[in-house]
Amino acid sequence: MVLGRALRRTPGHRGITEQRGNTSRPLVNVKRAEGVFTEKQKHDIAVRLTSVMVVDWLDTTLAPRHPVRVLDVAQERRERSNEDMTIQAGPGDPVASVTEGATIRGEFYKAEQLVEAIHLSLGGYHPGFRAVHALGRFYMGTFTATAAGRAYSRAAHFQGAPVPVTARFSHGSADPDKPPNKVSAMATRFYLPDGTDTDLIGISLPAFPARTPDEVLEILDAVRPDAATKVPDLAKVQAALSAHPATARIVQLVQEQLAPVSFARVQYRPLHAFRFVDADDVGRWARYHWEPEAGVAGQSEADLAQQPHSALFDEFERRLQEDPVTFTLDLQLAQDGDPLDDVTALWPDDRQRVTVGRLSLTRPISLEEIGDPVMMHDPTKVTDGIEASLNDQIIAARRGAYLASVAQRTGGWQRQSPVLADTQAVAQADG
Repeated sequence: MVLGRALRRTPGHRGITEQRGNTSRPLVNVKRAEGVFTEKQKHDIAVRLTSVMVVDWLDTTLAPRHPVRVLDVAQERRERSNEDMTIQAGPGDPVASVTEGATIRGEFYKAEQLVEAIHLSLGGYHPGFRAVHALGRFYMGTFTATAAGRAYSRAAHFQGAPVPVTARFSHGSADPDKPPNKVSAMATRFYLPDGTDTDLIGISLPAFPARTPDEVLEILDAVRPDAATKVPDLAKVQAALSAHPATARIVQLVQEQLAPVSFARVQYRPLHAFRFVDADDVGRWARYHWEPEAGVAGQSEADLAQQPHSALFDEFERRLQEDPVTFTLDLQLAQDGDPLDDVTALWPDDRQRVTVGRLSLTRPISLEEIGDPVMMHDPTKVTDGIEASLNDQIIAARRGAYLASVAQRTGGWQRQSPVLADTQAVAQADG
């Protein structure tokens, strides 16, 4: 049985402890986190924390148009008792994964506030572009599962027959007029034989910098540019990092990363834990990892910033003219104590990995060819044989924030259907 590790504050200790049974040990010490940055690093963090917080928050478009299985924590709360909700059980691998003291929230918890905070703190609103990962291009190819993939999950795309895919590669920058930064992302859609599809969103971050929507709002407030200076207040940034040592640790790891030299040479991590269920209803928890078959390589962020904004896309497309670009999809298998609901937590590197498939991308593809003018990649859009953690507050909040942002930046159904909008106006006038 894999048990969720409880991360909590211990009275008298200015940090976060790891609770196992009746014992605990310091996991991150706040005082140590306060002292890991030089003055230059503090300045860089304040100016460039945008790169850390963007992740895939608003890889937004319209809501999914196919009938697919999505995570609905609110519905689960109505249908299950509180005790049942802390456990996703099935033969072989029941898991208690709630971080001690956590309150489970629905997917629309503070969704509008999150969207507004992202616009205020991460570069403003740019009509026609996503709020983050503003610059991106789509590519097509196939995904073929291995025998191990079929053994771990009954999901349709894990059965061994090639399935069509699209992948959107993007810069991490929220402003399309700014140069790319260290963060890049790959959002993949698998097109299943029954006419539905499922999404997998990977990013080059080692982990997500906040565990709950409320923590996200606190950090976004800290990095919001001052109205007068147009840059964040360094004191507020440092205070936020001191209050959230997990965030400070992830910021430090990102500072140490290289910028991409090619989208084809980046490791992409979908960050969340998923439960993979086989044909016999036996489940196993794991995290995804995309591994580039060309190998991992990078460059300094300064070198990348000197190149044209399209440099990474141009390089990727030159590769495609020679050969397909390929990635393997690995599952990192959870063991006792690995948290399943905390996206700020890193699992140990020695966890077993199993290769469950291979992605081969062959050429660019347009939205017109895809047939969906506003592709929305939704991390909760899973399919039978794969389950998201009901207690992961960030994966739920991502869906809610995406949908709220879509309505905001597209004008919602009122703009898409003038007939219905007129009907609403008449009804309000008559009322």
